[in-house]
Amino acid sequence: MNAINALGLKLDVNDWNKSDQLPLYILNNFSIQKATLNDIDCLSLTPHEELPILSVLKKQIAIIKNIENIPVFLNLNTISHFRKQNLLENKIPFILKDKMVYLPFMATLLTDEQCEENTKIEKLTLSAQLLFTWILYQSTDEFYINEALDTINVSNMTLTRAYRQLCATKLRQRRIKLETIRY
Repeated sequence: MNAINALGLKLDVNDWNKSDQLPLYILNNFSIQKATLNDIDCLSLTPHEELPILSVLKKQIAIIKNIENIPVFLNLNTISHFRKQNLLENKIPFILKDKMVYLPFMATLLTDEQCEENTKIEKLTLSAQLLFTWILYQSTDEFYINEALDTINVSNMTLTRAYRQLCATKLRQRRIKLETIRY
């Protein structure tokens, strides 16, 4: 699965011209490129080796954001389960090559479904029930995240969990597809 293509995102990557303003220790840890994801400017940080500890990573991202106030995401090839959970809990955007995309500034989370395949769903959570009811009342086959968030009044992450739970039920009568829209 190519996560960027699966989301239908247009990704353009160029050199970042403000790297001379960064401290050397950040430049030694990351390759920094300016990226454009569907007309949203952001910075892609690709670590040279292992990621620094969370507190250091947050400080380094804050320093980069002070130079250019645009979203920053980590571009990763591999990551441990613990570190992935750590990044998700701290809302640090990242793209894990061919496995996962977490871009909260675009209200986007995409994971490899094979990882979630063995989960049995016996009961739906309240948020999944609300999302399911909302989907039933829609007159279209495509549903937009922003509209669901406005109606259901839950966080992006809660909506994502509800969506994943509904997909895991394997109800194939109606295909569930949530998309992000930009205003």
